[in-house]
Amino acid sequence: MFIVIGDSGMTPILPKQDQSVIDLRSLFKGYNVLQPGDQVSEKTEAVLAVNETMAYVYDLKSDKLDTFAGILHADPRIDFVSWKEGDWIHVVQGGGTTMLRFKKDGPLTDLYRQNWSVDQDTSILDLTIDTAQQKLDYGRYPDVLRRLYGALHSHPGNFLVVTAKPGYELADTSSPTHPGGGGHGAFGKEESLVPLIISGTEKRPQHLRIVDLKDFLLQVVTQ
Repeated sequence: MFIVIGDSGMTPILPKQDQSVIDLRSLFKGYNVLQPGDQVSEKTEAVLAVNETMAYVYDLKSDKLDTFAGILHADPRIDFVSWKEGDWIHVVQGGGTTMLRFKKDGPLTDLYRQNWSVDQDTSILDLTIDTAQQKLDYGRYPDVLRRLYGALHSHPGNFLVVTAKPGYELADTSSPTHPGGGGHGAFGKEESLVPLIISGTEKRPQHLRIVDLKDFLLQVVTQ
């Protein structure tokens, strides 16, 4: 049996003259942002953890999250900014004025049989909702509610998830950048959909998501 799979896709990054690199540190000018290699101190207000087209932005004072979100989503090159408040996850679009919020275990069911409550501007995450059937479909961000929920609950802390629009990438002081090349890390189709080739078995994963491969692999190695 052979299984071949990619770990992520890539999105093209615009040339340097198109201001394709979003320097996060320059956006937070005036705040005490941790320098790479330094130790956190009582004066440290923010920490940046950058992965090309996605980043975590940590608020170490626990009172600036709204301010940081406002700074980020004011830049039209930002795709969206998200954070959690209680059970709800809030999402705002770069350059926009509206908000979406969602939480687990609501009346809406997606194609993966996951249940959600979704409120306000669904266009931010390109969601389609059939209120009569209580169905939710994804557009340009595959399985985005589960993936964004997972990113925001993957570890403790007071932080934002921020992504760049296609063609742009995020950077800190020591980040490698790729103008004219490619980048990954965000939630769009180009970065999310990967090749999957399975041979030697008639079995298949329940859904074509990387998260479903664990159960599938356990089935085929124990059959």
